[in-house]
Amino acid sequence: MSIPKIKEEALRWLTTAKEELDAAEHLFSGGFFAKTCFHCQQSAEMAIKSIWILEEQDPWGHSIVKLLNELRQTKESLPDEIFESASILDKFYIPTRYPDGLPELTPGQSYRKSEAVTALTAAKTVFSFAAAYIN
Repeated sequence: MSIPKIKEEALRWLTTAKEELDAAEHLFSGGFFAKTCFHCQQSAEMAIKSIWILEEQDPWGHSIVKLLNELRQTKESLPDEIFESASILDKFYIPTRYPDGLPELTPGQSYRKSEAVTALTAAKTVFSFAAAYIN
């Protein structure tokens, strides 16, 4: 694939990451805190995958920490704050979606506004890092 096409594909992933972040903010406004957390995780995952694509790699998996650890093998350094944010967001991948992800409560009953605020902050950190990297 040519360099312009690679960048175009990376930007498609980054655009989708931004759409996920926008959706999370919209869900937050409606009080859907579990869904906010999930879409924040998705935003960060897609943002990091956009970097992989720019580096002509094939990202695999859903753990943002794992994706970063594998990316770290090819990059000299990645900021600690990105790993901190990734660690927060990885915990939202499954239990925010499935009623059996947490004991006896639905995700909507389990997640609170403070967790959604934390997720939004973490997702914005990861997205900003990826956007700066891509551009």
